[in-house]
Amino acid sequence: MDIKNKPTLAEKQVFWAEQIPNFEAKYWLPDHFSFLVFDMDQGNYVIKDDLDPIYEDDANEIYHRVNTGWAMWKKAITFAKAQVSESNVMDFDEWFKKRHEKTGLYEEALCGKDDATYIKHEMNKAFQAGRKEKQAMHEGFVLVPKELSDEKADDQAMFAWGFNLKLFKSENRYMTAIQVEEFRLRWCLNKARALQQEYSLMIQAQEQSHDS
Repeated sequence: MDIKNKPTLAEKQVFWAEQIPNFEAKYWLPDHFSFLVFDMDQGNYVIKDDLDPIYEDDANEIYHRVNTGWAMWKKAITFAKAQVSESNVMDFDEWFKKRHEKTGLYEEALCGKDDATYIKHEMNKAFQAGRKEKQAMHEGFVLVPKELSDEKADDQAMFAWGFNLKLFKSENRYMTAIQVEEFRLRWCLNKARALQQEYSLMIQAQEQSHDS
């Protein structure tokens, strides 16, 4: 990563302060924020210091879920803003000068020479047409589906279960095979729905960035 382009903590904090209200407004379980507070030094949510210990287990799960959603939100906003900025970074005259100043074409067009002026005119038409096409793709092209299908969510949940299965079995050796299977079904169902909610949040973040 280019250190010169790496945002400072102050710049990050401005971005976080701008996006926190949007994220919390779109988050699907707003009561989760009663367990957490945003840490402007770390850039993520942390469990409140004065939280009643009886809520510790719930708070730990909420901590991971909210911060996963927050991370996805930030990525989606950053990606969408980058797409917009890249499509508007340079106008034609700037591009023409950068490309043809050393070839002499830029100076000839600047002086009004017929051939050079005509070439510049045709280049400008092509440049503007390409920009319109790129902008149309940016506005209308959907990189990913707007919703995570039940099938894909279930597949990802099963993958996550398999990843945690060894740890689960070591901590629940007393459970019978039937109990494990019943737990697995419930866990995968809840995980799949949570994945769909997080995915929906990411899409909303991209759409919100496009509209801003």
